[in-house]
Amino acid sequence: MLLFFDSKKKIFYSFAVLIFNCTSGGTGRPVCRQAGALNEILNMVWVYAISSLNFNYIYVGMSIDVNERIERHNSGRERTTGHYAPYKLIYVEECENRVEARKREKYWKPGVGKEQLRELRNKL
Repeated sequence: MLLFFDSKKKIFYSFAVLIFNCTSGGTGRPVCRQAGALNEILNMVWVYAISSLNFNYIYVGMSIDVNERIERHNSGRERTTGHYAPYKLIYVEECENRVEARKREKYWKPGVGKEQLRELRNKL
């Protein structure tokens, strides 16, 4: 179950994670990711926040595939977050495009946004 923030309506929703399966029929990245088709089909960019289970560390990022990104964070394959794994997802927000997602990501990273994420983490 994930939290979702509708920035237009200013309300949170919870929802089950959807998993999309795109295969290339060969080796390498799935075809839909190579061509960016998944992003065009769904027209979604997600801003997310994860919290380390062992340290007082919150990371904010954006992705078209939040599940894959969290797996990368938890497996230690990301340089910025590898030392603080494992993580739990504390916040997810859908944005219309990458430009809007970047604006929201910049809001959540420092100051007031980060403090709101800390409060949200402490409530979970």
